[in-house]
Amino acid sequence: MKQSIHIIILLFLSQCYLNSGYSQQVEKREQFNIYYEHLKSGKVCKLFPRKEYVAYTSYDSIGRIKERVHFGDYFKFENESSHLLSRTYDAENHFTKLIYSYTNDSIVDSVDKWQYINQEKSYLISRMIYEYDSVFNLVSRTKLKRDNSIWFKVNYIMTQNYSKYPISLAYIEDLRENQSLEKDHGHVVMVDSLHRPIEILDYNKTGFESLSVTYYPYSNENIETTLEYFIDLRGLANINTTQFNNDDQIVKKTFKSIGNEFESIDIYIYDEMKLLKKIEHLENGKVTWVTEYKYQFYKDK
Repeated sequence: MKQSIHIIILLFLSQCYLNSGYSQQVEKREQFNIYYEHLKSGKVCKLFPRKEYVAYTSYDSIGRIKERVHFGDYFKFENESSHLLSRTYDAENHFTKLIYSYTNDSIVDSVDKWQYINQEKSYLISRMIYEYDSVFNLVSRTKLKRDNSIWFKVNYIMTQNYSKYPISLAYIEDLRENQSLEKDHGHVVMVDSLHRPIEILDYNKTGFESLSVTYYPYSNENIETTLEYFIDLRGLANINTTQFNNDDQIVKKTFKSIGNEFESIDIYIYDEMKLLKKIEHLENGKVTWVTEYKYQFYKDK
């Protein structure tokens, strides 16, 4: 299915490219959401506004993300160095912009998040800095506040022999420098020989909190399954399945919550250029919203 040389590709870099054979031609991808309401009468109607322009992503000529914009996003602070007071997702005349920089053709160096008000750049919200070793495995990522003090830092510790789970390779997200979390909180990811995550464990000083186990398809299958367990509940909590087409593109995602009879399904639809055209989101069998994508190409200029 999905192979990679370095774990970092799984962590972040794969999200910074447009996943298509036509990625070098795409200059901009716009995202629109259409929301639906199911009436008691059985009728389905579109909610106002009928089609909402919610975000866009722009790419450079080799397919790397240059920036992401989310409309309506508003981060409010008390002052320059204080903690975040609130976040609003539908603020009029507000949006946030993520700006990406790279150390070379493929490695993300930093991502700056800016707040815009009335179409003007207002202030820096945060900056994420990525550090790598000599072979470009991720060593740490540090999120800085507006005054350049550390918001949190995650250290990735590579290990060949994790004592509780002896497998070929593992990496640990050490969150002890994260001021928002208690000490001795961690995130452990076990990977297979293809560097794909197979087990993800969250733990604190009292023990493990949750466990996520992923089963990858064999060569003649196309469905990937992840089981999520909450240790305190002592049982299976959620089941996630992802179905791929022959081009390794996602065509269907299913989330099922055990115990409360909730199921959501995302159906991915592509155009003739294999670019993502639409995602239909269903909850318990009913369409609740649809995400549509439109593209602009460098060749159009």
